[in-house]
Amino acid sequence: MVFRSIWQGLQNLGLTGAPGAEAAGMSDEELKSLAMQNPEHTRNLIAIEKARHAWKVQVALIAGGVLLVALAMTAWTLVSLHAAGHLKLPWPKPATVVATLMSTTLITAVTALLRRRRKERRAAATAPANQAQNGAQGDQNQVGAP
Repeated sequence: MVFRSIWQGLQNLGLTGAPGAEAAGMSDEELKSLAMQNPEHTRNLIAIEKARHAWKVQVALIAGGVLLVALAMTAWTLVSLHAAGHLKLPWPKPATVVATLMSTTLITAVTALLRRRRKERRAAATAPANQAQNGAQGDQNQVGAP
């Protein structure tokens, strides 16, 4: 679920936030002919290509970071399972493995819930400031005073 929301965010970033989107309606041939006609267009085209490259590098870094975190979580789970398997407990090893998996899942769920609540509190804390700024614009449904 977390991977899905991150992936959707990356896709949305790719669809809406790509630098150089203003030239997206033109083909490469049109852009090249425009660049040959005017040096200003050439500079703009170079800036657009640099921005596209920087954006691709940023997306690759984000994806790599997500992959590293997923790999670290998997490795930690495997280490925990291995360590739990060597404990001398009064119940069978499969029960230890299941309990370890359930506890790591519970810890992950609680952490995600706490992060979501913290994010909601931060959004609620900044919302009154935004409402005060937007209040000066007036409400469309507000009845004017006589």
